[in-house]
Amino acid sequence: VLHLWNHEYDQALPYCRESLRIKVELVGDDAGSVNLWSSLGLINYATGSLPAALAAFRKAMQMSTQFIPGGHHLAGQLGNNIGCVNFEIGQNLPLVQSQLKQSLQMQKEGGDADGGGEEDLFSISITMLNVGVVCARQGQNAASITHVKSCFAIQQALLENDNEVVKSTATYLESLLRRRTATMILPTMAASNKHYGTKYEAPQPMAQHDKGHKRRGI
Repeated sequence: VLHLWNHEYDQALPYCRESLRIKVELVGDDAGSVNLWSSLGLINYATGSLPAALAAFRKAMQMSTQFIPGGHHLAGQLGNNIGCVNFEIGQNLPLVQSQLKQSLQMQKEGGDADGGGEEDLFSISITMLNVGVVCARQGQNAASITHVKSCFAIQQALLENDNEVVKSTATYLESLLRRRTATMILPTMAASNKHYGTKYEAPQPMAQHDKGHKRRGI
């Protein structure tokens, strides 16, 4: 986990694989395996191993629905990450947009069911941004601006105005308002709520695994 937080993906990968092997051999699959599979997906996404990332995120999503009752928000985050991988692979944009909108709906439903929290809201804001990005790539400027404005409003409520997340989103929104084409898409953290955000640097996509946005920024 520390290697993942520190973006040391080459070091994190063997530890994650070994943890999964030991867990399956000693305990079998359960709710705890979801975090390991989602972490494996994030590592593979960050290193450009997109088919492996897609397989890991799908496995995590399958297990989240099987072992975590009412885990709509988590399944939604994983669905967002699947959309991100498909975006990078080059899947058709309407499909990616549909996946991200479904992810957003699941996260909202999950937040309504359990009361939500800052971490859940932050993940929702990232998916809103991603939907806006895909809309922009398809020339749907009005829809793109609507989603990014909603994202920006949430992040302003959660973070200080000088936070890099807020500034990056503000810059992106300004570019949309100037009718510039946007190309950034970000996966949300699909594992533990202890490390859900990413270092968020437009315009490059980055896997999300910082420890928290209120204490130290992202």
